[in-house]
Amino acid sequence: MQDSLNVHWYDGKIGSNVPPISLNLQEKQYLLQQFQKNIETKISPSANMFLKMIIQDIGRPPNYCDQNKVWAEDVLIQLQKKLINHKEQSDILKTLSEQLSDISSGQCPSGRVTRLIQVLYSC
Repeated sequence: MQDSLNVHWYDGKIGSNVPPISLNLQEKQYLLQQFQKNIETKISPSANMFLKMIIQDIGRPPNYCDQNKVWAEDVLIQLQKKLINHKEQSDILKTLSEQLSDISSGQCPSGRVTRLIQVLYSC
């Protein structure tokens, strides 16, 4: 497999560009539940399923990528903020839908975070 297609190739290489979000777990959960409600009809059913899974795992080990020192929920909140001000939301949501659906091939923390960071960087 080509290195750049393997999410573990990015381990330890991308986390420093994603600052942590200074919110408590309940605030993060509320923000992301609202985000999910706002985009649920704009992303695929499988993407919705994995987004809900990430929201359920807020503050838990499945969302924390130790190699990059990044929480999946922090990346999603950064992405939500960027989407608000982005003119081409449909393109970003299409990419987000694809990346969330791809979590089915690897639900490890590194896979969750790397796929979400790819969407964040594409904005």
